[in-house]
Amino acid sequence: MTRPRGFYHGYVLPVSILSGTIIGAGIFSLPFIFQRAGFFLGFIFLLLATVAYILLYLMYADVIIATPGHHDFVGYADRYGGTFLYWVSIFIAVVQMIFVLTAYLVLAGSFFILIGIGESSTFNAVLFWMVGSVLFFINLRRIAFIELIITSAIIAIIALLFILGIQRSAPISFFGAPRSFSFFPLAPILFSLAGRTAIRSVVDYLNPRKGTRFVSHIRRVIVFGTLVPAFVNLVFVIGVLSLTPIITDDAVRGLIGFIPESILIAVGFLGVFSLLSSYGVIGINIGDILRYDLRLPLFMRISIVLGGPLVLYFLGFKNFLVLVSFIGGVFLALEAFVIMYLWFKARSKTNTIFPYRKGVAVGFIFLIFSIAFIAELSVLF
Repeated sequence: MTRPRGFYHGYVLPVSILSGTIIGAGIFSLPFIFQRAGFFLGFIFLLLATVAYILLYLMYADVIIATPGHHDFVGYADRYGGTFLYWVSIFIAVVQMIFVLTAYLVLAGSFFILIGIGESSTFNAVLFWMVGSVLFFINLRRIAFIELIITSAIIAIIALLFILGIQRSAPISFFGAPRSFSFFPLAPILFSLAGRTAIRSVVDYLNPRKGTRFVSHIRRVIVFGTLVPAFVNLVFVIGVLSLTPIITDDAVRGLIGFIPESILIAVGFLGVFSLLSSYGVIGINIGDILRYDLRLPLFMRISIVLGGPLVLYFLGFKNFLVLVSFIGGVFLALEAFVIMYLWFKARSKTNTIFPYRKGVAVGFIFLIFSIAFIAELSVLF
């Protein structure tokens, strides 16, 4: 297989894999977070988180390219960190992603309400689970095309919400309520930019070859694939905050009554499609870990990937904002620490993708994710 040629296959599709995976459930927590913290603080945290994730994704791409064979997060941890890090990475990767899929089940109910399908959150969650599970069995390249179509449509509808919001011009609070400085927005914002699961897919899709041409190519794909969701997040926040004074924790129910019904239905459909596309990519990634790293039989892989989110949902994990904050502040922070460790162990073999001053960059990444981790633990305990 040769590396895809041309702008469409070489850039548009791989960027859509990463950006389409990132643009998911997390974006819908941001208007509530920005309103609570104030737009200024929310914007600063979004900027810092974007830079941190670009650097982290470049590190992870380095690890993938430097390591022979087909592995994923767990396999790299086993290779470079031994037994302890192997089991830590299993906990981080598999459990985290199952929690993410559970958050998608929770959020799906609000979008089904916009469409007019069901009033029961449990019925909506099960319906979404049934449809989303089908995507686990679709070819990656087909999902790449699906990601492109859905991501383009979502960007279009977000642009429409932004235009409607600007026309309505509801006041946006630039600063939050008078209180001490808080880091609580950071964990949900980190969650909204999470897409590590797609880096392996991006590298595989581009079929890496040695040489500076590929290095600059994949670097640009990762940078733009992260910047696009960050910009979309910001536009979405401005649009929702300008449209309605009622900002719910999912940014969806508060739109009812403030925009035309036809647009509400479009938002509902595109919201469901957005969650479904990311649901499929993440599910495939979990299956790859279970297959290549744990070498579990097919029946066990299907049971874990399909049943895990539904089991957590019925165990009571139904608060969207709590799930998003917990995943962003704990799981994603631990994941970032492991990636940095893997990169330090693997970088003797390649320094090509990550071109920045390493001490400053690594320190910056560690600081951002440490703040989120400590802030979330302070809430939990």
